[in-house]
Amino acid sequence: MKVILSIILLIVCMLSCTSISAQAVEDELVFSFRKYKGTEAQRMIVVGEVVSIEKAELLESKSTSLLGLDTRPDNVVVKILNPRGVRVGQTLYLVEKHPDHRQFRNGNIVGEINVRSIFDTTFFGKQLRGVGFTRMIENRPMTVVRPLITEKTEEALDLKRKADALAYQDSDAEAMKFLKKAIALDPKLPDPHYALGLMYKKEGNSWNVSSLGEFALAWKYKDSFSDSREKYNFYQNYLSLIRENVELGITSPKIKTDMLKRGLEIIKDSESHFGKRFETSVTKAWLLYKSYLNAEPRDISKNLLWENSITALQESESYSKNSLLYHQTAILIYSEYLNGWNPGKQKTADIARAMDKIKFHGRTYLTINPPGNTVPSSILDILELIE
Repeated sequence: MKVILSIILLIVCMLSCTSISAQAVEDELVFSFRKYKGTEAQRMIVVGEVVSIEKAELLESKSTSLLGLDTRPDNVVVKILNPRGVRVGQTLYLVEKHPDHRQFRNGNIVGEINVRSIFDTTFFGKQLRGVGFTRMIENRPMTVVRPLITEKTEEALDLKRKADALAYQDSDAEAMKFLKKAIALDPKLPDPHYALGLMYKKEGNSWNVSSLGEFALAWKYKDSFSDSREKYNFYQNYLSLIRENVELGITSPKIKTDMLKRGLEIIKDSESHFGKRFETSVTKAWLLYKSYLNAEPRDISKNLLWENSITALQESESYSKNSLLYHQTAILIYSEYLNGWNPGKQKTADIARAMDKIKFHGRTYLTINPPGNTVPSSILDILELIE
């Protein structure tokens, strides 16, 4: 009987210690250094520990090396000790951990990973898979951390959710007040910046500057989005806003160049997290074409931009052929073959092929264009030229 009681007491003690340890990890703050010299450190929250590091499959990487080096990224599996605030698409940091330290200690940031998936296992609990380049780490024990941006993030997210509910009820003025309060609590949380940018967008073109400003801030802090769906929607709306502003033609050449570059950055980041999709492929073709038009005549990369726009257009064709943007972009890109041509001149083989493509896309565009929807004058001018 005494033996049984001893075993029970031992189990209770172990469970209590585990609970205390888990609570300590959940609230544990570490200071992480990016430089070996100096005392400047960032506050980080412990997420967990690295369990394993393996090379990504060959199909996951298109990287090649002329030196014959293995340039594939690494798959990093992490045992999650504190799941709060961890989400897919987030950037986490690897910090050196002394193997003899039971508790996590301050250390140097020696790598970073992008969270690709979070999953539960039967025996090892919650884990995540991240992708990064960690060849300098080898098999040393690593602490995985996330930045502590503010201690009021959850409160800011609650305010943002209340704003969403108010916006759904068309109480825009009240919703904007809640969003501004959320931003005041946590200026580096992208969700309220994105939501406020959408509300400014609803106000019309006179609010474009404010909308672009909030979207730019959401982009700056994009790694801290509350969930991947919100982040994906943000990318699509940001691309739409850039497209609208470029089409309006009211920005300076410098701002226009910056917006086109930002659009291509958004697509690159979106494809790295969510894969290639029709929306990003066709918008990429449009952005490259607009970048081609915006480039200086002496720019040696000008023609490459146009060629890449055709490649992106052909790529988007495999996804969908029933998009107005797809056919409109195709008409604009292929019209470059007609540059300098008029009905009184002879048709070359390239011009004849381009005309056939423009006619096909023009007919399809006019067929699927909803009744009452205005056809852009740039499209009508091209179609009238070749008729």
